Amino acid sequence: MELNELLKYVEYVKYKVESLSIVLESETLTIQPAFVSEVLLEYDYDKLCTPILILSVALTQVEYRKIVQEKDSVKFIVKLNKMYYNDAKEFLYYSTFFNQTFCTHILDENPIMEQEILNKTKAANKTDENSRNHIDMRDIYDFALFIEEYIDAGNKDINMAIESGKMNDILAYVLNFAGFNKNVLMTPSNNTSKITNLLCPVMNTVKTINYLQEIKGIYNSGLLFFMDFNTVYLIDKSAYCTAWRPKEYTVTNIYIFSQKSEYNVVVGQMTDDDEEKNSLFTNTDSTDIKNKSVLNNAVYGNKMVLINAKTGTVNCIDEKLKQRGVSHTHIELQKHNNRYARNSKKLRLIENEYDINVIMKDIDIELLSPNKCFKLIFQDTKLNEKYGGTYRIAKTLTTLTKLGEELDSTVICNFKKHNNKVNEFGDEDRFDDWNEYESTDSTTTVEKYTELNKLSNSTLNEE
Repeated sequence: MELNELLKYVEYVKYKVESLSIVLESETLTIQPAFVSEVLLEYDYDKLCTPILILSVALTQVEYRKIVQEKDSVKFIVKLNKMYYNDAKEFLYYSTFFNQTFCTHILDENPIMEQEILNKTKAANKTDENSRNHIDMRDIYDFALFIEEYIDAGNKDINMAIESGKMNDILAYVLNFAGFNKNVLMTPSNNTSKITNLLCPVMNTVKTINYLQEIKGIYNSGLLFFMDFNTVYLIDKSAYCTAWRPKEYTVTNIYIFSQKSEYNVVVGQMTDDDEEKNSLFTNTDSTDIKNKSVLNNAVYGNKMVLINAKTGTVNCIDEKLKQRGVSHTHIELQKHNNRYARNSKKLRLIENEYDINVIMKDIDIELLSPNKCFKLIFQDTKLNEKYGGTYRIAKTLTTLTKLGEELDSTVICNFKKHNNKVNEFGDEDRFDDWNEYESTDSTTTVEKYTELNKLSNSTLNEE
């Protein structure tokens, strides 16, 4: 497709803070969106279970003092919209990204200024506490915000004794007990065995799900549990889309143009309704390719020896990754002989061979959701032969910077390449036809999760 023809279909996404309210016990502060200077969004799917939102907002000393005094109960209500434009910078349409209630953690025990000093400041500037028209009287404060309902649900203690049940029913019970009864995407467990006589220690929701993966195994390729703004994900940590919303496009293509190409100026996104795919655009100057196997071998070891503490069974993982000299050996003692967890460790080790960071601008962040299949396509043929292919997303860091009334977006994404030669089904099961695996209908959408919830309301010892 010619450049001019391509640009006709490209969309650019800006962001706009529609409203911001700070709810105190004594009053509600309505902050003008113009006072929000920057928004940071961090999604770390390997280490975190919920996004972190950092809001930079201009407040008066009086407003900040009130927030500090009620820091344990203060709530932030933020509505953020996505604004879509074409290449001619004409406004097309908008949609709501999120409209959420957040809590925050403030370390300050005492306000920055004593009340007496505040009173003198107000008198000297002839203003009052309710005035928000004096920019020169405001300072920028950063607040790390966390989704309130997920903090409560994720920390809810679960006490569970299982006499007999299937893993899908157990997971549905855990999610339903925690209060996750809507907007859930869940991949059916690869572990179809009956689980009997299992006593789970009293732990919160997140730890309980990780405990089930560790001792019994849920997914062959690892577990990803993430509570996003509008969706809760309980999916396998693979590069394929195994759970999706109705009518959601499951594949996101990322085109990486060569710097000398005329296409290197293309940013933004494009939707292909015929092929049911989304496309994002960047260039090689905004792409960083790393091989972490050499460093990993020096620090931890590229060869793993897993010893089962109960049976004495020894499993070795040695994938002959790129390194200096021979493989250093990392020895790990496992309490449970769990081939699902063992295979997950193997995949994480191999992922060090292909670690790619990509910077993109003016895109819809929701096209980078962790349930999607990402295909990196390099314009350079040699690069594409070596690094092109199917990846899973591991982390994104989005910076929304003030530009007029709207916010410009810059997104840094970290991708891990999927190795299609790896047996994701453990040492006992063989599955070599990856085309068949990719097309297998193993989805649990919101509707299917509702059916699982109904099952969880029955006793787990029913067959």
